Amino acid sequence: MTQGRRDQALAVPVLDLRARPGFPAEGRALLDLYARIFDGVPLGEDEYVISADEKTSIQARCRCHPTLAPGQARAMRVNHEYDRGGALAYLAAYDVHRAKGHCHVGWPVG
Repeated sequence: MTQGRRDQALAVPVLDLRARPGFPAEGRALLDLYARIFDGVPLGEDEYVISADEKTSIQARCRCHPTLAPGQARAMRVNHEYDRGGALAYLAAYDVHRAKGHCHVGWPVG
């Protein structure tokens, strides 16, 4: 690897904070939560920091025909036809300090 390419590979993008003047305060609040501090006060043992996300309207699709395993001189065969099975919702949460994840997949209501 030449020196020029090595320098490019190690380059780190610079974050221009002038575009978001409130970012340092927001970032500080987030880092405080990871350090178990909220509004300058340490969190108690019964308080949690949860990172959560949701994905709604995931299309539930079922293949019409089973996938065939690869055979001698033949690649795996996957049929492109599918039946629609409605939409699903996926909810996930991660307990940041206790390293526990929680997940729920279900049909949306309404």
